[in-house]
Amino acid sequence: MDITQATQWPDITQSLASGKTVVLVQDLAHAWVIDTAKFPQRSVERPQTELAVRGPEEAFNEVLGTQKAHIRHRLPSPDLVFEDFKIGQIQSTTVSLAYIDGLSNPALVTTVTERLRAINVDGLVDITQVAGLIRDHPRSIFPTIRQTERVEMAVWRMLQGAVVVLMDGDPFALIAPAPLIDFYRTAMDYSSSWVDSSFVRGIRFFGWLVGIYLPALFVALTEVNPSVLPAELLASVQGSAIGLPFPEVIQVILMILVIEILREASLRLPKPLSTTIGTVGAIVVGTAIVKAGLVDTQIIVIMTLTALSLFSTPVYELTSTWRVIGLLMLGASYFFGLVGITLVTMGVIAVLVDMRTFGSQYFEPWAPFRVTDWGDAVWRLPWTTLTQRWSAPRPLHPRWHRPKNVSSHPRLKRGRMGS
Repeated sequence: MDITQATQWPDITQSLASGKTVVLVQDLAHAWVIDTAKFPQRSVERPQTELAVRGPEEAFNEVLGTQKAHIRHRLPSPDLVFEDFKIGQIQSTTVSLAYIDGLSNPALVTTVTERLRAINVDGLVDITQVAGLIRDHPRSIFPTIRQTERVEMAVWRMLQGAVVVLMDGDPFALIAPAPLIDFYRTAMDYSSSWVDSSFVRGIRFFGWLVGIYLPALFVALTEVNPSVLPAELLASVQGSAIGLPFPEVIQVILMILVIEILREASLRLPKPLSTTIGTVGAIVVGTAIVKAGLVDTQIIVIMTLTALSLFSTPVYELTSTWRVIGLLMLGASYFFGLVGITLVTMGVIAVLVDMRTFGSQYFEPWAPFRVTDWGDAVWRLPWTTLTQRWSAPRPLHPRWHRPKNVSSHPRLKRGRMGS
């Protein structure tokens, strides 16, 4: 039971409005506030947006006290600190900052604390609003703060020196800082072998390349730079497009609209129906469009691979970002061909290099180039080799793993293992 002191009448009335018990004693300069409020809450369930085949299956719920208990259970350290903030003039919502004292950089903690205290709104509905108010580059399409519903991911980031922001009423937690590479690290990467994790990460980056560049390259090589293609391949591509009323770029845009409509419809329908419409709808609509002579069969194949590749992005917030970048690539490829794709790529890299997330470079470990962070970036090294924490949170203690010398320990010898 949480018992605190209150000396101001606004704090006392707010505690009463929150369902807490207030004890007033005569001739006492303060009141005792006892947290006796009990609200309906969901039980501990499996994560819904960050699924994993193996590993812990524990997700946050909407109650802040339960969220803190989850973290305290997995991180029973006296250095674990929770700082609470009341945000909202009308709807007073409790937001809590969690970090490990002595490990998290004080400058990082101070930055997040000042940004939370600077929020002046009437109320908050979910933690996404908090993220939009405290993150760097709030108008950028690239997310600079990560959301997670998995307890072990929040604890693991805190062990790396990052800070976590919790909110009463929302089952997601914010992790800061969050460079771009962090959005490609999943919980399953740390519950699988290093070989499997490295291979899967390679697949994710390959899927990113396909999802961003495949439609743009197809349009550039068929509309603007056909001389780059071999003669046989060019004849095959142009031969299949004979008789179609629209150019390739219109066909690609049409398929993008169809895929987005199906995706939005599958999100709004109940789960049993969403699975049906997502699978059957794609087959039926794709077949009907081809038979109607509106889209080439090659476009169907290209856009199917593109959609699957973009959906391989682990974090949902980044999926919409890459869809926007893909549209920019498509427009540049139609007007300028391969030169346009190159210019957009250079522009995106320039933006990423210039961005920051809570004092850290957003595009690390590529810019600035940090060799120590490559052990858990594009691939993941074995645990015995992965000894350094990530440099993005700027932790006070850079070493995470300190191997001990076991060479002097006695070893079993052949012929001495039985009685």
